[in-house]
Amino acid sequence: MDSAKPTQQGQDSPGARTSRHTGTHIGLVVVITLVFASIGFMMVLLVAMSGSAAGSGWRSLIDGLTSRRTLAFLLGCPLLCAGTWLGTRWLGRRLGCDRRTGLLMLFLGWMIVCTFAALAAFGSGALLLLQFAWGGLLPLGTGFITHGLTRRAGSAPHCSRCGYEFDDELERCPECGADWKRRGGVVEGRLHRSRTLVSTGVALLALGVLLTIRPLLGQAFSRLVPTRFLIAQASGRDTWSPSDWSELMSRTLSREQEQRLADGLLDRRWQTGRLDPAASGWLEQEIVSGGLPDAARERYFHEMVMMRLRGPSAARVGERVKVEALVDDRSTPFAGLGSRVLFAGFTVNGQSMGATRLERMASAYDFDEWSVKRKTGAALPSIEVSAAEPGTLVIEVEAWIVYGPEARLGWGRAWNEDGTPLLPDERLWVEPVRQRHEVKVK
Repeated sequence: MDSAKPTQQGQDSPGARTSRHTGTHIGLVVVITLVFASIGFMMVLLVAMSGSAAGSGWRSLIDGLTSRRTLAFLLGCPLLCAGTWLGTRWLGRRLGCDRRTGLLMLFLGWMIVCTFAALAAFGSGALLLLQFAWGGLLPLGTGFITHGLTRRAGSAPHCSRCGYEFDDELERCPECGADWKRRGGVVEGRLHRSRTLVSTGVALLALGVLLTIRPLLGQAFSRLVPTRFLIAQASGRDTWSPSDWSELMSRTLSREQEQRLADGLLDRRWQTGRLDPAASGWLEQEIVSGGLPDAARERYFHEMVMMRLRGPSAARVGERVKVEALVDDRSTPFAGLGSRVLFAGFTVNGQSMGATRLERMASAYDFDEWSVKRKTGAALPSIEVSAAEPGTLVIEVEAWIVYGPEARLGWGRAWNEDGTPLLPDERLWVEPVRQRHEVKVK
């Protein structure tokens, strides 16, 4: 404990190595700084990955890192940090805080400001990086507790071990026997602990631990989350969890919330390639019951199976050119709603290639490259042509994609006698497709 022994305040001994900051304080600041620097980098990296397309490679990752929202976040963070520093500095002066307290307030303010900045820049995608950033509360809480227990007031030298006031006539502390000649043996200021700082640190530690182990708590924690955040998490490619979804489905959603959830799930399907069975089942039910607006219904079917043509864009005279028809299939396997493709075949410069027409309804898997590669002897529908003279080869394809209950679509004939598509009676939606591919012949 601190002694009441009178000394000359503010007078330092030439032989004593006084310090305002102990090695523990300096090390703690370095650790916290490195942690937050790492978190800042990982935040950008993880969001760039979450915002890239399905099957992210280096190209998609680079696109995510160089997107406008990522650049805005990177450029905005220094400005926000400067504003946070000025704000905490002003607040620290008003409250009479010392430098270490102000530094901890700066770290805490930085976390709060960057959280809102990330939500503004990345939307629900920021939930991924925020889940990672919760770990930053742990060193921050530790910093508040350490500083609250070791804070010093004044400038008079004291023993760093027991707080006895320094006497320049002695080499060792008469109370605890500490060597005052060693580095850190004497520190400036009288020990002045703060319950407020310690309580803040304990609260931050508890919050950080709770948020970090949240996945282990399951639905018990999800009950405390507001509906709008559950919708945002269900809409993210990396933030979805079964416990959050179960809790969300147990609540009564308004029409506006249902529409927001549907739009979020459609965004997630576009990014990831397909939905999990639970989310897909809910979306199907809303589509069949007519509970969603026409725009969401149209997008649901339009983006589920999208056909495109693939082939070279240039060729030489007499060179054989192969053009394939394939689809991007975002449907969920074994779902209640299915699709059939009525493929009318290719045309070359307006001339129909009748042999390429499929006479029976086909599955989207027949046009899916991943599925075709796993079937022995299977190949994507394609056509090979060549040009006898320079010019432009125009290859087109026409098809109809029909959606309806999987059990009632069947696999029958695709065409009427007059060549028009024979559409199933139980269809819910028909998406006409016409794609065009040009090859410049030199």
